[in-house]
Amino acid sequence: MQLRERLATEGIASLPTSIAPDGLILEKRLPLHTSPAFQGGLFEVQDEASQLLGHLISLPEDALVLDACAGAGGKTLHLAARMGSYRKSSGKILATDADPRRLDELDKRCARAGASTIDRVSSHDSRALDRYLGRCDLVVLDAPCSGVGTIRRNPDLKLRFTPEQIPHYQALQQKVLSDYSTYVRPGGYLYYMSCSFLPQENEMMIAWFLSTHPHFEMASLIREPDRLSGVSLASLETEDGFLRTDRLDHAWDAFFMARLQRNPDRYEKQLHTR
Repeated sequence: MQLRERLATEGIASLPTSIAPDGLILEKRLPLHTSPAFQGGLFEVQDEASQLLGHLISLPEDALVLDACAGAGGKTLHLAARMGSYRKSSGKILATDADPRRLDELDKRCARAGASTIDRVSSHDSRALDRYLGRCDLVVLDAPCSGVGTIRRNPDLKLRFTPEQIPHYQALQQKVLSDYSTYVRPGGYLYYMSCSFLPQENEMMIAWFLSTHPHFEMASLIREPDRLSGVSLASLETEDGFLRTDRLDHAWDAFFMARLQRNPDRYEKQLHTR
């Protein structure tokens, strides 16, 4: 791997990640923001579980993607890198977030990486966003959540999180799911993910959404014989068709992901019955 060799010339030793195909793990903790390779946009820092989720998003060559709640753009940049592997891709990623400071950080990261397929827009700019209603091939929603899946890296969460906070996050998740699902075209896909292991923010949230949005249905995330680094991805999938990264014994964050499809037949039927 070229990046691994480049880092070695900087005195940074690394090993390939266990499953994600293009990640590296440092042999010891270092301040990577000073690395010339990092400053040159050759890599970003991201948990392996988060990298894996980016690989499991089915990304057509010319897709129009809305990355909702994009934050500072870790997954956005990963998807842009994958899209950039298509030589003649005309795909586009629209990154949106309510926090302008995060979008400013995304601008800096895009400039550093030379990512040209990403447009950004504030989620408060309804006029700009309305142009994409019902048009997006994919909507990627990394929902606001309790973040308890990152306790491994943020042990102080055990002291700060209380069960009384769950209804607050559930209300946010219901709102963003309902709002951003309207941007999915008929036949397109909505990917919902969270860095939580709580069923209230995951399985129960998807059950609520499907019961209130009948023109969406579950779609398979993993297509056998998909494998990464010799591990069958089906081992990460639950019996209900969701993905949980805590199903394997790895030092990862606990992520959840579901793939939902907007069914064009049900959508048309719903329109005619109004």
